[in-house]
Amino acid sequence: MKKKLLNWNEYYLLALNYYNHYGNINIDINFKTIDGINYNIEGYELGKWIDIQKKVKKIYYLKKRKLKNIGIDINTKNYKWSDYYLLALNYYNYYGNININIDFKTIDGINYDAEGLTLGNWLNHEKNNTRLSKEKKELLNKLGIIWSNNINYLKVVTPNKEYLIDINKNKGIEKKSYNEIYAKIRYLEDNYYCIMNKEGILHNIFYISDIKIQTIYKVSTEELMFKYLNINKKKK
Repeated sequence: MKKKLLNWNEYYLLALNYYNHYGNINIDINFKTIDGINYNIEGYELGKWIDIQKKVKKIYYLKKRKLKNIGIDINTKNYKWSDYYLLALNYYNYYGNININIDFKTIDGINYDAEGLTLGNWLNHEKNNTRLSKEKKELLNKLGIIWSNNINYLKVVTPNKEYLIDINKNKGIEKKSYNEIYAKIRYLEDNYYCIMNKEGILHNIFYISDIKIQTIYKVSTEELMFKYLNINKKKK
């Protein structure tokens, strides 16, 4: 009877079984198995599969992360420009801006992940890349990239007004999500508060703790985001 051909995930499950049982992934290249634990001469060539994974030149980052979880560290740096751009696009679609901290790493373009791709560093590099093609520059323009690092603004657009927030004057604002900033601006607008003073400094609601927000304004950040988030999503 002919053996079933295994896909990548099925081989990975065998490797995971081995790792969970033995606590390591030190598998002989000739190791064959059916269950990932016991040697079987008629089994699948798990040892050779692992050896191939270590040598492969290009590997999708989610697969790389899975392998690292069982002790196989693959030091490849073969991600394409399009891989990073898709992450940047995910970030833009979720947060509504491309103001990414230089240390930001991610595997989905939305959440920080210490094991992810260095999206923040990549974006900073592209801002200063004088050899960037016209096509790539146009793609980045669609995300609202600010090419001059000397002009560092965060643009927030509500149904009432467009706000340009000077990041240099409002330290730390770039670390907050677009949705949080948007919701707080909408709350301030609805209640006739001044969003920022003449010097461009934002209202203190953006910087005080959520406990203080609840004490002073009788509402939580979570409640504000719940109230205004659907409006924000419709805009996108």
